[in-house]
Amino acid sequence: LADNKTGLLTVEQQQLRSLIYPLCQVITGTIRLSPVSRYFPLRFHLVAVLNSLARASRNYVPVAHLLLDVFLDPIFQGFKPKQSTAKPPQLSVSLKLSKQALTSPLFQNVMISRTVQLIEQNLECYRFSIGFPELVFPVTTALRAFAKKTRVTQWR
Repeated sequence: LADNKTGLLTVEQQQLRSLIYPLCQVITGTIRLSPVSRYFPLRFHLVAVLNSLARASRNYVPVAHLLLDVFLDPIFQGFKPKQSTAKPPQLSVSLKLSKQALTSPLFQNVMISRTVQLIEQNLECYRFSIGFPELVFPVTTALRAFAKKTRVTQWR
């Protein structure tokens, strides 16, 4: 086949392209294997991988529903903010959170902001797609519902 300037794929690129779907299925299965809130950092890492696969392959990879599940978790519903002097956590180096960290307002702020960042990255991949309004509608609906339910004014 030809080079990238003509738009045709080489044999190696075609072989790698055929592995995108199985890889996405394995990653999605890993996320669904442990849907508890202690593994949100692992979920964030895997969703970032799915976002980069979608961006590189220019294929649609559905990950918004995996991130919207974070907003439905009960740890974010009854939370009232407290003052804390601890350092902000680094989710980039952790895969699992302790039970104490889940109730910490600082961790919850970081988890909510990371979720919003990943949703933004995911939607950015499809911003020029004709189906973009259909992709954004469930996300905005879920974010509005979360803003109504939450007691934290910073998240509204």
